[in-house]
Amino acid sequence: LKHFGSILLQRPRAPGNGHAPLHAVLTIRRAMQPCPTEQAWPLCRGAGDNGYCCNACGCYANGCNAGFFNPCGCGACPPPAGCGQALRRSYTADEWANWNSTPEGQNLYRWWADWIPTPEGQTWCANKRREARCVVNGMIQTWGLQALCEGEGVIDIGGDPGFVAAELLHSGIHVTVIDPAFGFAGKSDAWTTGYLQDPGHSQRVRSGAMPLRIVRAPFDQTFVSDPANQRLLEGASALVSLYPDEGTGFILEYSAARAMRTALIPCNECLQYFPPHEPTYEGFVKQLLLNDHHYLQQYGQNSPLRREQIWGTPYCQVLLSRTPALLQHSLLRSPCSALTDAEALELQRKRQQESQEVQQQQQQQQQQPSLSREPQLERPHQPQWMQPWPMPPT
Repeated sequence: LKHFGSILLQRPRAPGNGHAPLHAVLTIRRAMQPCPTEQAWPLCRGAGDNGYCCNACGCYANGCNAGFFNPCGCGACPPPAGCGQALRRSYTADEWANWNSTPEGQNLYRWWADWIPTPEGQTWCANKRREARCVVNGMIQTWGLQALCEGEGVIDIGGDPGFVAAELLHSGIHVTVIDPAFGFAGKSDAWTTGYLQDPGHSQRVRSGAMPLRIVRAPFDQTFVSDPANQRLLEGASALVSLYPDEGTGFILEYSAARAMRTALIPCNECLQYFPPHEPTYEGFVKQLLLNDHHYLQQYGQNSPLRREQIWGTPYCQVLLSRTPALLQHSLLRSPCSALTDAEALELQRKRQQESQEVQQQQQQQQQQPSLSREPQLERPHQPQWMQPWPMPPT
């Protein structure tokens, strides 16, 4: 938390993963006070069951997916009890546009738009491209370029301002960005925007594929239930999302239900999503892995999330990845083993230990020059970074 505080309280330095500047963060913190009601559903701590909480814990990340937000910031009070005011979990594109027309929205947009062209802002953009390149390299290394280029391509959830999309296009992978706030945050820089609009991408991606599609809508139950989106969802080769905030729980549940290739960096600055029993980022990651275990049991799948480490990135180095189980078909779902919570955590600990052993081997290999790495979008003065996240042996 000291590191978290040092990032937030220093201006003009940007937050570590690209969230709101200081004045907006303080506004959020003031809202995150304990709910005035004492009513709290015990299932909130049940890790995977639907429930509610009134303790500013952001329990949607703990498996509660009723989707109610309230003035206290806990995001889970059931109406009409609890705070007595239910707000929607995600804003639509129209709501983002309306908010941007308010003085508060204009101030926040202007802060980012004025800061991005500065030397500090350009360093932040370069580091975000570096982070995105590492993730895309890892996706290619793990799943293969051909697999990612199949069907409708990769879905990038919450992908504003397009750093991951640019790196996917650079590798010849067509991508659909789903983000209701795309273009509304003021974080776009001229270089990334120009690259996304490059007509030459049509020659780099698979023949007949549209290089880039932008869908300004929240990725939620409404979106996945819309028949108009079924072709995109069923044909997607993978999901990727960097710091999806309140969308984390639904993304992981959806990918677990369909055993989809997934690469996700959980938000490391959103205290409201940290579980009350272990209110740290480490506790948040553990809770997500435990939730995933319950999702797999619920949907009869056997493709668990794995915790990886992204090498050489300037920000959060934790990544959760999902690779479909071998011989698993969407129409022939194999049941999961009936593990207890303790057994699931022990299994995850062993996988993490295996991953660390692989990482040690990677560190030894990094001393040797490699000619097979993916070309980077970084500017010439940018330093090289280390190998992307490795997968543990199966």
